[in-house]
Amino acid sequence: MRSPEIKLKLLMRMIKNGFAPERQSASLSFSGLSRVKKSIRSNMLDVAYENYDDTNKIYFDEIIEEMQKTIYLKNDDDFKDYIGGFEKEYADYLEVAEASGVGSGSAALGFALRALDIGAGDEVITTAHTYIATPLAVTEVGAVPVFVDIRDDFNIDADKIEDKITQRTKAILAVHLYGKTCEMEKIIKIARKHSLYVIEDAAQAHGAQFRGKKAGTFGLLDCFSFHPSKLIGALGDGGIVVSADKKYIEKIRHLREPLYNEARVLKSGRTPSRLDPIHIPFLRTKLRHLDEIIEKRNNIAKQYNKAFFGISGLKTPDAGTESRHAFRNYTLMTEKRNQLREYLMASGIETKIFYKEPVYLRREFRVLGYRQGDFPVCDKVYAQMLSLPVSHVMTAEQADKVKKTVRRFFGENEKE
Repeated sequence: MRSPEIKLKLLMRMIKNGFAPERQSASLSFSGLSRVKKSIRSNMLDVAYENYDDTNKIYFDEIIEEMQKTIYLKNDDDFKDYIGGFEKEYADYLEVAEASGVGSGSAALGFALRALDIGAGDEVITTAHTYIATPLAVTEVGAVPVFVDIRDDFNIDADKIEDKITQRTKAILAVHLYGKTCEMEKIIKIARKHSLYVIEDAAQAHGAQFRGKKAGTFGLLDCFSFHPSKLIGALGDGGIVVSADKKYIEKIRHLREPLYNEARVLKSGRTPSRLDPIHIPFLRTKLRHLDEIIEKRNNIAKQYNKAFFGISGLKTPDAGTESRHAFRNYTLMTEKRNQLREYLMASGIETKIFYKEPVYLRREFRVLGYRQGDFPVCDKVYAQMLSLPVSHVMTAEQADKVKKTVRRFFGENEKE
């Protein structure tokens, strides 16, 4: 189907569903499509990328039962005990010593870096493909992010890390993007060789595993986000830092609390940040169901991979044989990315592109001097990647619609 036909189909769908934009041209541009999407989303989507309410509704009774406990928390000690109970549950799930809940995944990264005394003049090696929170946490403490190109599985290329190590390098910040773990054994080996800390940004990798070991258990300090978009999502922002070494978690507990005002804490420049008890009913419930959530998302991913197998010009994500992919995102690659996205939207299927531009090219990091072409694999990924809906609350009919629509775009016959 040609682009003008796709745009006309989209407009017809909008009108059919009661959306009549004023002075809207029939030749919607790709950017124009993005601008109107929010206005028409609830009326025209058959398959949303994600609905936070749906992921909460399926556990409604359990969440409400747990929520009732928060109503009867009497004082600060009760609140601390309630938060501490969840922190212990999360640490036990990962089989680590301690965990400290904080206000967001971004805060978790900042606290981890501060707990390791990483600051001005230091360098932290990380991936060129990640959400901006990762390198911002590094700059927040005064250190410099040093980017490394990625592999075609969207994660940092461990074989390219050593080339970026200098005398100022203090840590490797590994990001498990989209729910697949990095090559952690290689990264740990490199870190030991050069006496570097390893921190994991596991914000998108709750429950993911590499060779039977869970994401968030490889580094000295490891960080998770509880944003509603994550597999374990709160009502709003939240995060947690975990470690096998209690002394670092104790240091973070001092950093996160406003009541500690000794010189060491004040010098850190930290902002008090704690995990709000109102989120715990959501987190505790979803933690109990995490393995089930991952299994459902993997099942949808397998269906997609089977349906798309053999389609020329389409690369599907490889879960690998040594990993348990959590499939926070199901991200494929095609040179026809923009056309496919437009076609899917016209058919009522929402997709996402994570992220709009490589983090190393964002204006926030221009001072670092990176240029287009410095990371060729990353650049290729950004031009071709597209994430399809893979929510564990999708219906079989919705998954089938996605499969059939993608195949139809590429001119393939229906395939069970």
